[in-house]
Amino acid sequence: MSAAGRQTYLTPLTIWPVGSVDEWGQPSTGTPYTIPGNWGAKTEVMKNDAGEEFVSSSAYYFELPDGDPLLPKQNFMIKRGDHTALPEPPADAERIQKVTGSSMAMFAPDEIPDWEVVT
Repeated sequence: MSAAGRQTYLTPLTIWPVGSVDEWGQPSTGTPYTIPGNWGAKTEVMKNDAGEEFVSSSAYYFELPDGDPLLPKQNFMIKRGDHTALPEPPADAERIQKVTGSSMAMFAPDEIPDWEVVT
């Protein structure tokens, strides 16, 4: 993102990675972490990577290098604010349905990609 646009990523976004399934068949979450970003309401019919349709509710925006281990993935949980003290996502955390990235190389060859996750 351009240096001017980067200034909009001021909201901490807490991410709970979702990994394996526990002995009761429920997904287990990893240690929560935060990334700086921004968010907005987004209601539209979309398709996830498996081609399944869903109606989005929120979109979260941030920048991270491509391949960064902090890059959220589909089915991870997300919530605005710093909630890293909570080992499990609260009931109002949202499940990530889609992750898309955009190259910012048009601004400079070393610009970090912008990402959008949709819940």
